[in-house]
Amino acid sequence: MLLDTGKYIYGYFPHFDNEIGFYNVLRHSSSTYALIEGLSYLGKSLQPVEKAIDYIILNQLFEIGDKAYIFDDTEEANEIKLGQNASFIFAVCEYLKHEDNPKFLESAQKVAKGILSMIDEDTYETTHLLNYPDLSVKEKFRIIYYDGEAALALLRLYQKDENELWLKTVENLMDRFIEKKYWQYHDHWLGYCTNELVQINPQDKYFEFGIKNVNNYLDYIKNRETTFPTFLEMLMATYRLVQKAKDTGREELVNNLIDEQYLIDVINIRADYQRVGFFYPEIAMYFKNPSRILGSFFIKHHGYRVRIDDIEHYLSGYVQYQLAFNR
Repeated sequence: MLLDTGKYIYGYFPHFDNEIGFYNVLRHSSSTYALIEGLSYLGKSLQPVEKAIDYIILNQLFEIGDKAYIFDDTEEANEIKLGQNASFIFAVCEYLKHEDNPKFLESAQKVAKGILSMIDEDTYETTHLLNYPDLSVKEKFRIIYYDGEAALALLRLYQKDENELWLKTVENLMDRFIEKKYWQYHDHWLGYCTNELVQINPQDKYFEFGIKNVNNYLDYIKNRETTFPTFLEMLMATYRLVQKAKDTGREELVNNLIDEQYLIDVINIRADYQRVGFFYPEIAMYFKNPSRILGSFFIKHHGYRVRIDDIEHYLSGYVQYQLAFNR
């Protein structure tokens, strides 16, 4: 689905082999992040993903002074999303775990400064959408996930360049998330962010927040009939956070908040159940062009849709599952 230009084919409705006639810049970057995860896990070259990152830099990067933003002009939307900036940084930082590229790093650092301009430096309230190119506020709030994405992006960049400003901003954002009880949104991006923050700065309040993100949600996750692949991502982040809590002498905190064995059981159940959304040959053969969709993932209740971000979430969850349990 990755073209020579660095752009993706956004997806297909496979019943009639129809290409989805839309694009999403945020999902371009987040899917690139997952592609890097998958290629790295398989020990394959990351060269194919370089053009996907270059595509964003060449076509969607808006630089103004020492800041930059990722803009979306699809269907004349002309907007800058907080989560869109964040997903670009995810992709770059995942790439930089394995390869050096000063141009990519500089672009990510500029976009991080753009993210900071969308965060109130006193209250740490976020602004979710700006108009492109005048940077006026378009929407103060659009979707809760953007906040977690922004925090995770800054934390990922901190782990690369060790700029304390990124870390301090994340810590202040997390204090706001804790105060506002963001755990009630069961956000997998916040799960990722909290897990990675405790690896750097292990504090009880972060462990408690990360566990609360899932502890009262496990029954729902276990019994969910749709594959909902972000569940496995969130569960795996929580599993790693729990292991860190135990490694730092916080067994009592863990035991008071979650049944670890039940968490592991639900992880295994979801990892197995998600295969319901995989195009095995025995399923793909019933569609118009089986060879196009064979080996991909789909969302059944959306007409067996195959889209880059659908594959992204399945792939990220399974990579983390394999890394943790080596199965």
